[in-house]
Amino acid sequence: GKGIASGGIEWYLPLFFDATATIFDYLPKQAIVCLHGALDKSAQSFWFDATSRYKLMAYDPEKPILKPEMVLIKADDFFKQTHDFALIYMQLDALSTLPALDVDRRAEQPLHKLQSFLSQTSQRVLITAESLGRRETMLQLFNEYRLDIQICDSWQAFLQSDSQFMLGVSSLHSGFFNDQYAVITEAELYASTVRQQRRREKEKARNTEGMLKDLSELRLDDPVVHEQHGVGRYKGLVNIDFGEGETELLLIEYFGEDKLYVPVSQLFLISRYSGGPPESAPLHRLGSGQWEKAKKKALKQIRDTAAELLNLYAQRAARKGHAFTLSLHDYEAFCEGFPFEETPDQLEAIENVIKDMQSGRPMDRLVCGDVGFGKTEVALRAAFVAVMGGRQVAVLVPTTLLAEQHYQNFCDR
Repeated sequence: GKGIASGGIEWYLPLFFDATATIFDYLPKQAIVCLHGALDKSAQSFWFDATSRYKLMAYDPEKPILKPEMVLIKADDFFKQTHDFALIYMQLDALSTLPALDVDRRAEQPLHKLQSFLSQTSQRVLITAESLGRRETMLQLFNEYRLDIQICDSWQAFLQSDSQFMLGVSSLHSGFFNDQYAVITEAELYASTVRQQRRREKEKARNTEGMLKDLSELRLDDPVVHEQHGVGRYKGLVNIDFGEGETELLLIEYFGEDKLYVPVSQLFLISRYSGGPPESAPLHRLGSGQWEKAKKKALKQIRDTAAELLNLYAQRAARKGHAFTLSLHDYEAFCEGFPFEETPDQLEAIENVIKDMQSGRPMDRLVCGDVGFGKTEVALRAAFVAVMGGRQVAVLVPTTLLAEQHYQNFCDR
């Protein structure tokens, strides 16, 4: 409802159109279709799952579903339609799988499996990292254990090089080897540990807390802020016909019961009101210029605050602090003692704190979080880096009971 498509609505697609199409309807006649791996087996398995689901749920009157052939192409029909195009079949039978090469970070020589493989293989070897940052981290680990390896920027650079062992960047998840080359991925080197997708998640743009993602977040009479008109109250959705069919609009009521209709397509202009209790939100008058004056005043205050912050940051940047060095092997072995999977926010806090400690500037960071959200683990890892760097660490807590709990936690680790 409210203009938002429900999950699974694609299974009812034929009900919304006179006719549906497949990918083959969009391919030009000169297209080349590549069939990779055991596609026939996968297609048959998928079709079997779809028909089994239909047989199981077909007679539920509260949740009627369509026959699979109304929504999907049958596996046999799919392969028949591929014959209308030039075909390439790709098989990986000629490629051999790699032995176990995972890094054993608790061992005295964490890279012993990899080093043994490299000493015995006659092929040239390319090791791939997930990103440039991970490549530098892996290079540090290899250098720490005297594994001589060169950097390469592309597969072509690897082919043109004479180096026996090289390190590059690729999104490959599984490696292989043949008569000439062996490709080893980061996922295979760290196969023994739980891999979080922290770097990929970190690279995703985060929506600000105030932005509305969909209409389900709005309740009737909630105060909202329109980017151009200021604070009003959300009064629900209305449909208005402008002569070309009905259009769905948000109704926002301003001071004096003035009304503003906002197309759903402009939802990005609306954000939550966060200036105080919702019931006492001050409403602006449309067209009065009041909102523009408030924005200009706020902008001036922002500039003044920014100038003060820049001055403060300049003073901090001029000060020198202690730059800690990080032994990757010891640090990652310590991290494995954490019995839970880190949350994305926890990982981000840990990485920022460790980066601060390595930067050579005095750290000025406050880690905030509710009870049970993992702040202690952030402190534990920072304390570990400090102690391994030859410094003492003091942990201050507000109560004797909490001090005892932290003492036990630190002793356990």
